[in-house]
Amino acid sequence: MKKLFSIGDIENILDSRGPIKVQKYNTFAVMMPLVEMDDETYMLFELRAKHMKSQPGEVCFPGGKLEEGETALECAVRETCEELGLSSDDFEITHQIDSNKNASGMIIHCFLGKLKREALDKIVLSEDEVDEVFLVPLSYFIENEPFVWTETVGVRNLDTFPYEMIGLDENNYNWGDRVMEVPIYNYGNYCIWGLTGRFVNNFSKMLREYA
Repeated sequence: MKKLFSIGDIENILDSRGPIKVQKYNTFAVMMPLVEMDDETYMLFELRAKHMKSQPGEVCFPGGKLEEGETALECAVRETCEELGLSSDDFEITHQIDSNKNASGMIIHCFLGKLKREALDKIVLSEDEVDEVFLVPLSYFIENEPFVWTETVGVRNLDTFPYEMIGLDENNYNWGDRVMEVPIYNYGNYCIWGLTGRFVNNFSKMLREYA
């Protein structure tokens, strides 16, 4: 039997349902920790444990994947506490500064965190996730532009797309492409790049406007 829906019926359904994500993405949150020492502001980074399956040995900020029912802010606080062995009293998240999505469909929200100086002495690293932490003067990023690797990335593996079903000419249809930029900083023995480098670069560009 055909079901006829009035606009009122549809409104009632949507009132009880709410919006959902049509395409699901994994959502993550990180904290960009800043700490003041000896009249200088420093940025704290982690070196991911070398035994991890994902991005072993890479430089990152404290953070991770959102758990069910968790906000991005709550995730950034929880992950920072777990990875650095701190309590939420040891730092304060002051602003959400950036969000980004990578090619694999991960959405990452970045928050600015103010770390207490005495918290540095309390850090107990999670051996499952972090090999070490290190500090870089914020002035280094303001005064030094990163090397930026650039490539034009297009849509690939479309030989089997059913162009005939939607009336497209496979030889003339332009799927479009995009320019991908990967900022890379080398600081001592550390390489800060990828999404972490992008967050740092965007943040430094903002500050440079006021220098």
